[in-house]
Amino acid sequence: MVGDAQEGQLSARAIPPAEESARSEEGHSRRRQLDAHGRMLRDDVEYHDLGPHHFEQQDKDRVTKRLLQRLRNLGVTVEVTAA
Repeated sequence: MVGDAQEGQLSARAIPPAEESARSEEGHSRRRQLDAHGRMLRDDVEYHDLGPHHFEQQDKDRVTKRLLQRLRNLGVTVEVTAA
């Protein structure tokens, strides 16, 4: 491994810095992939493909709920229908 890294550990220099755009756009996706891989290894479960749009839809649902809550906090009542 890299010079001062202890055995079994990576130093910060072992991983090249990503470009700013990659950090903002792809970083979140990479983190989720790493989390998923970690859970598969930790829990000894097989890979299960959630589909190409799983996280996009999950994010839409999360954004929708957050925005609706913000409107409720402002005292606005809205009715939401899917487009």
